[in-house]
Amino acid sequence: MIEYIDRVTSGEGLSRTTAREAGRALFNDATDTQLGAMIAGLRAKGETVDEVVGIAEGLSDSARMVRPDVFPLVTLGNTGSGEHGTFDVLTSAALVAVAADVQITRHLSGPVGSYAGRRPRLGVLIDEDPRAVSRAIEEVGIGLAPMSAFHTGMEAYDRLCAEVGLRTIFDILGPLINPTRADAQLVGVAAPELVEVVAHSLKMTGADRALVVHGDGLDQVAVHGPTVVAEVNGGDVHQYSLRPSDIGLEHHDAHDIATTADGWNMNAVRSVVTGREGEAKQEAVLANAGAIVYLAGAADTLCSGVEQARTTIESGRLTGSLNSSHERRISQRHRRDPASEEPGHVFISHEPGGMIGDNSSAQGRDTSAQAVSGSGLQGRLRPPSVPVGDRGECTPQIADGPARTSRTAQDEKPSWRPS
Repeated sequence: MIEYIDRVTSGEGLSRTTAREAGRALFNDATDTQLGAMIAGLRAKGETVDEVVGIAEGLSDSARMVRPDVFPLVTLGNTGSGEHGTFDVLTSAALVAVAADVQITRHLSGPVGSYAGRRPRLGVLIDEDPRAVSRAIEEVGIGLAPMSAFHTGMEAYDRLCAEVGLRTIFDILGPLINPTRADAQLVGVAAPELVEVVAHSLKMTGADRALVVHGDGLDQVAVHGPTVVAEVNGGDVHQYSLRPSDIGLEHHDAHDIATTADGWNMNAVRSVVTGREGEAKQEAVLANAGAIVYLAGAADTLCSGVEQARTTIESGRLTGSLNSSHERRISQRHRRDPASEEPGHVFISHEPGGMIGDNSSAQGRDTSAQAVSGSGLQGRLRPPSVPVGDRGECTPQIADGPARTSRTAQDEKPSWRPS
């Protein structure tokens, strides 16, 4: 470990192979002091793509993987909120996308405890067992995966992060080491200079399709200014700038999407999606939900993805599913799962009703690989349509998918980790 620290603190870069070895050592052999020195050295030198990719691979060698039997699966991750304090836009957008029949993993950076009081009030519980997260995705459409629960030794990093309070390489690594074998990823970064680094890192780690976004100071698609986007599509990375009007939305002031609320709960989600909290917050959710729908292959353009998210809300499908009189609560059953070898295993199940989304549309579908082969899910992603005028207007181009399906042997998507 000392050799790696000496090299980075001297300003010397690490090759991908060496960085992978360093990544393995960081949480197996390094002391807290050595971990801090390595993080500080990399930050002072400036992290390279090879270093980011190599350390991500090293950390993931010992990760506990989440492998839900669904396709397509979209993973959401972000590096930190950035300059403005906003409500939980990405998780709120995820709930809209789930109601639009997209299956999602929300990858959470930071310690489990930092989320414990927040997501449960959304009806989405945190779980530290891969089987529980997989079951939540398969049965309800969304699962939450805290980074520290699936990667050995992350508690030391969490402590250092809390004490230092500065951006580190692990803010970049978080979205790269998510424990799911996602078919597509939406990654928000809090600094514009990270967009290209993360996009090329995703490409090098085998990501097939992804959007890496920075929205005018926020780690999300913005409605208060331009969004820098790097789109990963197979072996290509395409970078562009996206205005709210390009996806059929209005430009809003940053303070209109800010919040001082202590927590973000389901009542707040209802208020936002119905527009009671103002158009700015609603359109912030639409912008990001549209990106998720687009990544899932259910829309041919980002603009069409936003239109589909809007239709999901306006049709009453989402608000009906959030209605307290017909809730499907994701409940935590404190009993042993028969498939678990560990006593006290906790898994997530749901009760009849429909809080997050009505999954009944999945029933009776052809779930074979052939059912999705012609849906456009495996086609090339297209740039967003660019409308004319202050408020964009686009003609929805809705794809045939996504259908909730199970993976088959011939349809198996590899993990992002190279062999």
